[in-house]
Amino acid sequence: MKKSQLVQVIKEAIKGYSKYAQGGQTQGGTTDDFRNILTAIAKGHPEEDSEEASIKRGNAILDKANPENVARISRGEKPIYEQEADQKYTVYFSVGEGDDDVDVTASSPEEAIEKVKSGKVKLAYGQDLPRTARSFSAKLRK
Repeated sequence: MKKSQLVQVIKEAIKGYSKYAQGGQTQGGTTDDFRNILTAIAKGHPEEDSEEASIKRGNAILDKANPENVARISRGEKPIYEQEADQKYTVYFSVGEGDDDVDVTASSPEEAIEKVKSGKVKLAYGQDLPRTARSFSAKLRK
């Protein structure tokens, strides 16, 4: 089908009715209307989205999304994007009468603290975290 034939078919399809128009028929859409319709046809997307199509597309996007971010958003937290994934944090904690700190690469302050608590990160000189460590906090390094 030629473009001119397609435009004519679309014009016929979107003609409207108005009691004020001559003969009761309106001319139809504008250039932008035709461009949008033709673009939708070319892309294979329907011009108007049904609720079911929106739900399917949203679910497809969520399927491709990072499950941790989906869980964070569900809990009302901010998602962590790829560029934020590996940041340097300094985790501070108290041991006995003194304080200590360790540098950690993590995606969030909570993850940095969890890495230190779980023993995934060693302290200076390869030491494990003392059992008496408490009062953990983490700050982003500049």
